[in-house]
Amino acid sequence: MRTTERTVLVALHDLNLAARNCDAIGVLADGGLIAYGAPDEVLDVDLIRSVFHVESTSVVHPRTGQRHFVFDERVRTADEAGITLRKEIPIR
Repeated sequence: MRTTERTVLVALHDLNLAARNCDAIGVLADGGLIAYGAPDEVLDVDLIRSVFHVESTSVVHPRTGQRHFVFDERVRTADEAGITLRKEIPIR
């Protein structure tokens, strides 16, 4: 397979698809970038709860070894969950 030096920017709402196919993920919320980096460094259940207001569980697929998120229930508000969305994230 031939590789090229290209950057592709894509907006995805399927976090499992993004984690499987992207080298880096930027998470936007509250009008700004709140997380950026490799999928395994950025995506976790706390971030998903704070940004998307959804409870999730991280599981590892038994055959592929890939991490997946299984989504449970919606959190009513960020305040109820004790979440502050805005924080400074340095872009590398």
